[in-house]
Amino acid sequence: MKSEKSVWKRTSLLLLIALASMFAGLVVWSPLEIDERAHIERFTRLSVKSVRADMDADFEGRILAQIRLARVLGLDESPSHHHWETNASLFISHYPGYVSLQWVDPTYRVRWTSPEDSELQEKNGYDLSADPATRPPLEAALNHEGPAVLTPFFRLRNGRLGRRIIVPIRQGEKFLGFVVGIFDVEQALDSMLVDHAEVGYGVSVSEAGQEFYRMRGTSRDNDRRWGQETDLQLAGVTWRIRVWPQPELVSEIRSRL
Repeated sequence: MKSEKSVWKRTSLLLLIALASMFAGLVVWSPLEIDERAHIERFTRLSVKSVRADMDADFEGRILAQIRLARVLGLDESPSHHHWETNASLFISHYPGYVSLQWVDPTYRVRWTSPEDSELQEKNGYDLSADPATRPPLEAALNHEGPAVLTPFFRLRNGRLGRRIIVPIRQGEKFLGFVVGIFDVEQALDSMLVDHAEVGYGVSVSEAGQEFYRMRGTSRDNDRRWGQETDLQLAGVTWRIRVWPQPELVSEIRSRL
């Protein structure tokens, strides 16, 4: 009997030690896990704000430059082709991702395209109003529905995703046509986010629930757990930006705690 009690005491003691060890582990690790989560969430929150700010500033700069070009073209009702080509080439060289710039006349026909060997299906003389997806944005721009209007996505001749930014040209109250900037979506967003490419987080952009861009070389690991989102309003559409830390970044944060 005494032996059984001794065995029971020893067993109880071992059990208490084990439970105490488990509790001590929880006490030690729980604050670290909470600290880790706080660090990752804080970093991701700051990152999504930074991505949004850069995209907003870059896109606004492109639109304002296109508006300025439209005003310059509006100074002369019949500019020379050389004048157009000089301004269009300068514009395209300053903004990576643009594949073409078009002057569309008041009847919605393409007057000039720069460069002429661009990735567009529609060349000089093409009636843009024949495209049912492009006519409504043209009419919206004509009716003063914002200084610039984005068309829906379409496919460039090389199969990549493209989009148009439409800005009306006016001389006082007289309507002279449109400046239409066409950009390669992936190239344009890559250039906008170049400073974020090596920071350690993934970025995706979607519209109406459909993802159309994801930063090159990023995985979806940690997206569901750590991803954060914000909206960007531009030229009549809303883009949803999503940012999440890559596995290497999470490991680095953990190693520093």
